[in-house]
Parts: sequence; structure tokens; C-alpha cells
Amino acid sequence: MPDLGSSVLTARLVEEPGRVVVADVPLVEGAIAAAVTAGTGASLADVLATAEESRTFRKL
Repeated sequence: MPDLGSSVLTARLVEEPGRVVVADVPLVEGAIAAAVTAGTGASLADVLATAEESRTFRKL
């Protein structure tokens, strides 16, 4: 979950398909959703899906 500019390039350098992925999601909401889901032992695909769902979270 890179936040700005060059961090996207840096994140792409460490990407490993099936092990490390870059998620284009809101930074705070995506990070929290991903951390909670990963803490349950979910698969990477499930963690990524949960982080991507954070785009639809209502703020109010």
C-alpha cells in the first residue's frame, strides 16, 4: 500500500507474486483491514480482497 510517487516504484521492486503484492487501496483503511484479516491466518488472496474492499467503507 504505497502512499505517494516514488514509494510505488520502491514497492514494485519488492513485489513477489503469491508472496508480496502491492495493493492500490486507501492507506489507513486498507492497512487496518489487511492486518486484521492476515491476523486470522487468511490467505494472501483473502487479505488482498479485504484490503480492496476498504475502498467502499463509508466514512460517516
